Amino acid sequence: MIETLYFSESIKNNILKGAKWAKFLAILGFIGTGFMVLAALAMYGAMSFIGSDISRFDQMRPMGSFFKFMPLLYLVMAAVYFFLCFYLFQYATKSTNAASNDDQSEMELAFTNQFKMYRLVGITTIVTIVSYALIVIRMMTFASQMGGSGMNSI
Repeated sequence: MIETLYFSESIKNNILKGAKWAKFLAILGFIGTGFMVLAALAMYGAMSFIGSDISRFDQMRPMGSFFKFMPLLYLVMAAVYFFLCFYLFQYATKSTNAASNDDQSEMELAFTNQFKMYRLVGITTIVTIVSYALIVIRMMTFASQMGGSGMNSI
């Protein structure tokens, strides 16, 4: 059984307009990804330059491992952001081709890339929410430990 889906001229025009915006946002995202990678490299370079001097500052010592982790975190975020932009760009390109040429297979590929982008956004959102929850729990644990140790010294 062959199923067909008809796109009116109005729908095609809206797909083309949306695809232009999707391509624009994807290109901006690629540029942003490049800046994230540059920031990670700059942080790594700054930490290499500072080296062990950060240990001289007692108040910074608890944050030392966090500072070493930041460039890696930025690179992971850049990788995720790159794939989001890549799927968005693929959606824009394939939906433009499909709407312009009435190509069913290109439209299927366009919606496949759109689905991949939405799935990655969903997974990223879940990971972010869980990370925030873990950070809040860790901060509460740290605060209770600090409060408890302060009470014992009185």
